[in-house]
Amino acid sequence: MKYANEHYVIPLYKSASSSYGRFAAPHVARGQQYASRQYNRSVRPRVDEARKKARVYYDGHLSPHVATANKFYATIQPYLTKVRKTTERFCKDFLVPALKQSLPYVIATYEQLRHIIVTIIAPLVKANGEKAIRWGIGVWSEVVRPQVGRVGKRFGGTGSG
Repeated sequence: MKYANEHYVIPLYKSASSSYGRFAAPHVARGQQYASRQYNRSVRPRVDEARKKARVYYDGHLSPHVATANKFYATIQPYLTKVRKTTERFCKDFLVPALKQSLPYVIATYEQLRHIIVTIIAPLVKANGEKAIRWGIGVWSEVVRPQVGRVGKRFGGTGSG
């Protein structure tokens, strides 16, 4: 690696650098000058005009509201700081310890409820849910569908329900 650097990479870099300095650098400098002149002639006046219009709009419409908001924030900032510190202390001193202390009970309750739901409630819902669906289909077929058919005939439809 050292040999390749000393005999190939470094000489190639020096040659490319000197060629750039002799041949390309003057063209790059002229290109930069041209781009700068064109920017100053074409783009900068438009940017300055847009900046002036934005400043006029800000001063006329937004500045009073921003000033009011800043005054309001300056007024309530001490109270916000106090509330933040009190909240942090409450969480650190009371809430987190209480949650840590109650966590085993929450886990045990969750497991017991899960067992009740899986072993008792879910099978009942499944069995009775199928019965409820069959009952609903029967009510639709025997009561609702004929009524919908009669209403449809009154309005000039086919009465198919």
